[in-house]
Order: sequence, then structure tokens, then C-alpha cells
Amino acid sequence: MHTLAYHHIGVAYPLQSTITYQQQCQRITELQKELDKQKKISTVLFARKDLYKQAQRIAQFGTLLLNIESKTITLNDQAYLIVGLKPQSAPLTIPQYLEIIHPSDRDILQNRIDHLVNSRQGFELELRHLTQDNSINYVHITVAVVADANETTKIIGTVSDITKRKNSEIQLSESEEQLSSALAGASLGYWDWDFASGDYNVNDRWLEMLGIERDDITNTFSDWEQRIHPEDKLTILAIMESSFDQGDSYTVEFRMKHSHGNWLWIESSGAAISYNTATGQPLRICGTHQDISARKLADKKIEHLAFFDHLTNLPNRRLLQDRLKQTIIGNHRNRKNSALLFIDLDNFKNINDTLGHNNGDILLNKVSQRLLSSVRGCDTVARFGGDEFVVLLTGLSKKTMHSAAQAKLIGEKILHTLAEPYLINACECHSTASIGLTLFNRIDLDQLDELLKQADIAMYQAKKAGRNRLSFFDPTMQEAINNRTHLEADLYNALAKQEFQLHYQVQVDQFRRPLGVEALIRWYHPIQGLIPPMQFIPLAEESGLILPIGHWVLHAACKQLEKWQHDPLTAKLIMALNVSAKQFHQAHFVTDVIEAVKLHNINPSLLKIELTESILLENVEETIANMNELNKLGIQFSLDDFGTGYSSLQYLKRLPLDQLKIDQSFVQDIVLDDNDKVIVQTIIAMASSMNIAVIAEGVETEEQLTHLLNSHCTHYQGYLFSKPIPIELCDAYLLAQA
Repeated sequence: MHTLAYHHIGVAYPLQSTITYQQQCQRITELQKELDKQKKISTVLFARKDLYKQAQRIAQFGTLLLNIESKTITLNDQAYLIVGLKPQSAPLTIPQYLEIIHPSDRDILQNRIDHLVNSRQGFELELRHLTQDNSINYVHITVAVVADANETTKIIGTVSDITKRKNSEIQLSESEEQLSSALAGASLGYWDWDFASGDYNVNDRWLEMLGIERDDITNTFSDWEQRIHPEDKLTILAIMESSFDQGDSYTVEFRMKHSHGNWLWIESSGAAISYNTATGQPLRICGTHQDISARKLADKKIEHLAFFDHLTNLPNRRLLQDRLKQTIIGNHRNRKNSALLFIDLDNFKNINDTLGHNNGDILLNKVSQRLLSSVRGCDTVARFGGDEFVVLLTGLSKKTMHSAAQAKLIGEKILHTLAEPYLINACECHSTASIGLTLFNRIDLDQLDELLKQADIAMYQAKKAGRNRLSFFDPTMQEAINNRTHLEADLYNALAKQEFQLHYQVQVDQFRRPLGVEALIRWYHPIQGLIPPMQFIPLAEESGLILPIGHWVLHAACKQLEKWQHDPLTAKLIMALNVSAKQFHQAHFVTDVIEAVKLHNINPSLLKIELTESILLENVEETIANMNELNKLGIQFSLDDFGTGYSSLQYLKRLPLDQLKIDQSFVQDIVLDDNDKVIVQTIIAMASSMNIAVIAEGVETEEQLTHLLNSHCTHYQGYLFSKPIPIELCDAYLLAQA
């Protein structure tokens, strides 16, 4: 028979009447162990529940239970704290809970609860709660419908405090609004470039600046890069890259194209705001753009007022001095000459008083335009004040005489231009000018005022000499320029007046037998007498007179060859004549030579054209073609002054040369200078290997002749045999040698 017995702690256990005492003790022990186990489980559960509460508190996370039937909401202690209430044991009714919701959010929550009742679907909401101290807590609520193990449906949820996040978002939004307002107020465009995504975002003001609709562009930097002015693009990109590499901000000005096609000046500022910690490369950059076109225009106007004369729009004295400084600095580098012309209008006061100041201003403007038309683009015309003007000529020749001639030519052009009649308000007016000119090269900057003083003094010299003229500051230079000018004028008339003659210098072999002659031009001036070739040939080259002079030399030489052909004594003599590079490169030079040969009926093989190495500096292929064409007729070619120019062996081997002429500079010191000996021997050996004859010029002593002969040079020309002499003496010399 079984009965139930109860332990004093309330646990029932079966008891048999037949059970032994020992069995009873064993059973009680097992029950005690089970009880201890349950206590431990309860302790763990309690600890976990407490830990869960602590976790909720730390995470600002609570729970709720929504009872639809009773229309109540049960919150745990943490949830009460989050919504701003003191914890309480009794649940809140839904209307009570709605009372602590911000009025603007109550309908939203009620609608969600109603929808949940009908659809049994959960929801998420962010709500504002009114706390007991009248502050606002932002709460995120998540509600879900779940079923437990007994399939009982419950509506549970979580409550989390998002007040800090929402306040941060509000502050950020307010900051963005303030930034947007500040940018709008300052008319600044804003841009933000994310390197990771490639997005390049801009605000509306930036679009307005360039007249662009947002739909017309993509969010890429290339859309904006292509609008940067080509001249500025490389600069701005380099500045940006350098700035970001160094972790600095930048500010730079450049031009961007407006949708209408015009260019805007933009001031751009930017900086990287985040970097890759591993590589140090920028991840995101942002900045502002400002349209500074109006400021640039204003700056330009201000600069113009500061540096340009308001009446004539010419550079004023201040800008002239700046350009003078730049010219002085440049002259130290390029070693070229420059010139300063000080121009003063003659009797301008009388014209101004007669016609009135308004018409006087018109005259000054017309003078300005004529001055500008008289100079080169690289020159500066400035108004110095009143009726005084200054012209700065730059980049003149490195040679003083040549640069003086260039400056004088421009000065005389100005005199002529300013002396032309002026038409002012239907009234013809005449005015002239006096010009003072000073040359300068490498001078110190502190001599700038001295230059202006020199030109001013020279201008007064021109006025003292009678006005309407140009005077150099240096009397010696002025005299030299005047002589050069007169010489050039006389050179123009020398051909017509038959003042040129040919002299002949004999060329001989190792036995001193005449092989031919070199024809050399001489000018017998009716007043100055014999003028050296080195004095008038360069002038003829610069003025272009070398072409008609060269034409005369060609025909005079051919005419003499024609006479010699009828005398057995001179019938085989070769006539060598010099041809300048300018003459040789004339389009009709080959035709002129052929016509001269035919006109005088000479043997072309007796005519030898001497060319300098400078002929190879331009149009090499054309030079070779012309030489070949004439060489086919039998005309010979000699390369004059060999070894002093720029001959290239590559071209030398292609030229139809019959002879190389060793320059006299190597012959002069051949007795004393071993280097000259080696050079002469090298030229002879090279010519021999190319089957080209060699002749040495400038042979004046027997010692020189001996050294040349020992070096296997067998043709000579020089004072040792004969100076250049007129035809009568030359014929007598040839007869004596026969």
C-alpha cells in the first residue's frame, strides 16, 4: 500500500509502508540535491535578469508590452527612464502614454496602433517625448507581433534613446543651413569632391555663376575641368595636387567658361578634409569658388590708371621706367643694344594757344597714333608729359654701329611721319618734332635717370641745330652715324657713276706659274678715294645693294675672261669671283650666271665661283641643286675661308667642289704655331682623299711657302706673289711671268 508523505519544506514524496529507514534517508538526500540544483538555477536566472537590466541601462534600451484588449502599455524600468517618467508598477493606458508624446507626433502613433490592431503588423517610429522638466527626449520605438510556445499572441517592443543623435543631426542641419546662408550671402559657390565614389557635388550658387542647369552636368570632376581655361588648367591642377600632398589648403585664381561663351575669373579655395591613414592620400576635398570678374576688371582699370596716360592711352612715365628696368636687365643677358628717343613737339605751345586746348589734345592723340605706327611691336611709346614723348627701342643689334643705324632709321621715320600735315576739325595743321637719341647696353639700374637725361640733352641739341631733326647724345657716335649715312647714300649712286673697279690677285702653282686670278671689287670714291672693301661690303649686305653690285661683278669678270680668251698667254687663266650667300640664294641666280656666260661667250670651265661656308647655314638642298646645275656646265666651285666656318662633312661630301681655300689666319702663323701646321695638314689630307684641290691664301713669306710646300700644298695666293692690282698692272705681271 502506498501513501504520500510531506517533508517539512513542503515537497511531497511517495512513501511505502514497507520502506526501510535506510531507503527513506537515501530518498531524502536525492530530494535535497534536486532542491539545491533548482536554487542554483534560480540564482543564475536572477543574475542574468539583473545583467540584462544593466545592459538595457547602459545601452539606453528598454522594453514595452502592448495590450490591445486592455488598451494599456507596460514599460520596464529602463523604458520609463527613456521616455522621461519615473518607473511605476502599474501599466499606462494608451491615452496616458499619448499625453507624454509631442502633440505633433500623437496622431502618427495613434494611427500606427490602429493599423497594428487591424493588420497585426509591427512598426518603427521616432517620437518626441515630453519629460517632466519640459525638455524633449527623442525615442526610437520598434513594435512587433509574436506568438509564444502556447501560441498566445503578444505585442512587444523596444524603446531606445536617440536624443543625442537627433540633437547632433539638428545641429548639423542648422550648421548646414548657416553655411548655406553664409555662402549665399557671400555669393560663394561650394564644391565637394569624394575621391572614393568620384562624386563632385556643387551647390546652386556655383551653377548660377556659370549659367548651368543641374540637369546639364554630371557629378564628375571632368565636367568642371573641361571648363577651365586651357592656359590655366595645368597650373591649377598642379597647385591642387601640391597642396593636398603637403596637407595644406590653397587659394588660386583662374578662368572658367560661362555657358554664354565668355570667360569668368574665379578665385578658388580648397583643402582636403580626410586622408587615407595608410597611404596619406586625400579621400575627400572641398572648397569654395567666387566670381571675381568684376574685381579683376576693376583691378585692370586701376592698373591702367596707374600706368597709362589718361589722354593718349600710352604708357606713362611710371610704366616707362619699369620697362626701362626690364630692358636693362635683359641687355645683361642677351648683350643686345637698346635706344632711348626723347621726342619734343616743336612750337606746340603756339599750336595749343591758337587752336585751343581741346584741339591741342586731339593733336597729341594723333601724334601718339603716328608714333605707334612708326615703331616695332617690341618697342614702347610713352607720354612723358605735356608734349614730350619717349620711345624705347629694344632688341637692336649687338654691334654698336649697326644698332645705331637701326635706331637712326626709326628716328628718321618718326620725324617724317610727325611732319606730315594733321587735319583737326577740318583745319589743316602742321607740326614737327625734335628727337634726342642715346644708345645703351649693359648699364646698371641706377643709371636709368642718367639715360633719360642723356636723351633729353640730345633733344635740346636737335632743337639748337634747327629743330625737326635727330641728334645723338654722343657727338662722336653721331659723327660716325652721319658718315655711315652719307656713305650708304653714295653707295647707291656708285654703280650709276661707274665708281667700281675690279682688281685681280694672281694665283700660282709651286713653280710660281700663274694659274688664274681672283677678281676683287674696289670702290674709288670721288672725294674719299679708295674705300676698303671691309668698310662698304657689310653696308652693301645690310642695305641689299650687294645684289646689284654682285650682278655687276659677275658681268665685269666674264667680260675680262672674254678678252683673255683671245690671247694665248691668258687664254687658260681661271677667273675666281666671290659670291655672297644672299646673292647665291636668289631665285634667278643660276639663270643670271648662265646668261652671263652666253652673253660674253666664255668657256664656263674658266669661271670659278668662290662661296663661304655660311652658304651652308640655310637651304642646303637648294644650294647643292644650284651648284650641281652650274657644275654641269663646267663652272668650278671653291669653298673660301675654309676652316673658319661651320662646314659639315655630311654636306661637304655632297657639294661639287673643285677646290678648298685655306684661310689666311692658318697660313699667317704656320711657321710658329704647331696647331696651325696640323690644321693645314689635316685640311690638305682630307681634300686629297676627296679629290679636291687646295689653295692657300695670305702667303706673304718664303718660310710660309716652304711649310705649305712641305705639307703638299701646291697652289697659293698672297702678297708674296702679287697684291690685288688693276687690270693694266695685272696684264703686265702676267706678261713678265711668261
